[in-house]
Amino acid sequence: MKHASAALLIPLVALAQGDALFDDTQGEEASAPAVAPAPFSEWDGVTQLFPAPSGKEFGEGRSPSPSLELVGEFELDLNAPEGLSGIAWTFAPDLFGRPVNYSEHMPDGSDVFAPDSYALCEDSGGRVHWATIGLDLESGAVTSAVFRASWQPIDISASADLEGIAHKRRTNRRCALFLSDEGADHIYRRRLSPRGDHDAGASIMSAPLPDPLKSPRRNKGVEAMCLSPDENTLWVANEDSLPEDGPVSSTANGSRVRLYALDVSDRQWPPADPRWWFYELDSATGEKFPHMPDPFNGLAELCALPDGRLLALERTYGLRTRSPDDPRASLIAISIYLVDPLSSAARTAAAERPPVLAKTLLWRGLTGRANYEGMTLGPELSDGSRALILVSDGDVTRKGAFAFPWSKRLLSFRLRLP
Repeated sequence: MKHASAALLIPLVALAQGDALFDDTQGEEASAPAVAPAPFSEWDGVTQLFPAPSGKEFGEGRSPSPSLELVGEFELDLNAPEGLSGIAWTFAPDLFGRPVNYSEHMPDGSDVFAPDSYALCEDSGGRVHWATIGLDLESGAVTSAVFRASWQPIDISASADLEGIAHKRRTNRRCALFLSDEGADHIYRRRLSPRGDHDAGASIMSAPLPDPLKSPRRNKGVEAMCLSPDENTLWVANEDSLPEDGPVSSTANGSRVRLYALDVSDRQWPPADPRWWFYELDSATGEKFPHMPDPFNGLAELCALPDGRLLALERTYGLRTRSPDDPRASLIAISIYLVDPLSSAARTAAAERPPVLAKTLLWRGLTGRANYEGMTLGPELSDGSRALILVSDGDVTRKGAFAFPWSKRLLSFRLRLP
């Protein structure tokens, strides 16, 4: 315990000493010239905690579970939008694998349904941003990111907190976006125009969330959302437990959140007769950081796999150092789990009180000040695996005279499916 406490003090002392204790040149010859670290460089970079960086650990058919291999972290331009909390791959191929020919075009003439196109939602203004994200199809690493256009797809106030976004590739010869507002009790659906300007098109359709999800704790509403492989089921989950389901996550305990399956097939809107399960969050890790909230954990995102199972992104906040030998600080740890709500064990549960879903840990790591909240499957890579891309919420937290900038980054994985 003494070593852990001492290590924890290092980042706090460094904040008052010009980050000198985070200089990676420690231990080099004294005559070496001092290099001033980049601002907040001590927080950057990913430390993988699980699985170990070994080829055998990544499966390649050795396990019925998918495997995740971290392949890179990409820093977005400083001018990139802040508050990016959700991401969806918007490629919409025709029967021959080509982009559909009824797509909306951005002002620069690019196609929002091209193989390298993505939609990202913003949690601080209710805007959707279209981006072109380049990938190395050999490794799955992000090589470029260009934001093409942005628009406000629904008539909501600037205080809207859009946390989840999902893209439906075909609906009555049009594509559609689903959006969740953590501060509201509705899911929004907006069909995209088959031609013309990027912000023209059909009207917004909203549907109320199931009754229990309408009354979350403050800032603990629907944060996670994704579409099933057949695009007829919308999976949604609140970030932390509802008041009637127990306490929120803390360093002393985990919590239970509700995972809902909503029917959003073309002929079904608003969704009816939703099914639901309990998802159990881990307890939070780390210590309190000055001027910031107490440590907490939350279900930040869901991502549906081609076989119908789900990836669940847990994001825990709390100050910790990488290890006794690596004093760099991290405020965020993320864990990616595999769950299967449609397994025979889950389906046989009593509807009145579904069981807690079993979950399998696929990857865990520390991400410094990169607050990853959005996750989407991307294209197939050259070896048949899939790209998995995460986006971090790059807002600036302001508490009085204190301001803490979060990183704007993309994190990419190689997803190997059994």
